[in-house]
Amino acid sequence: MALGAVVEQDGVKSPVKVVVFRKGSTVGYVSAVPEGRVGEGFAVLSAVVDAQLAKLG
Repeated sequence: MALGAVVEQDGVKSPVKVVVFRKGSTVGYVSAVPEGRVGEGFAVLSAVVDAQLAKLG
């Protein structure tokens, strides 16, 4: 499952993207936040998600 949200910390709002995955009873997630200017495109890298899924076997 993938989702996007806007979080606020100390009055500053920032977008975040999260991928949540499950295998058996194990649940994991990978998140991404933009570097630099907000508004530029950013994503959770598929290579990172694939590596984490591979660790689950």
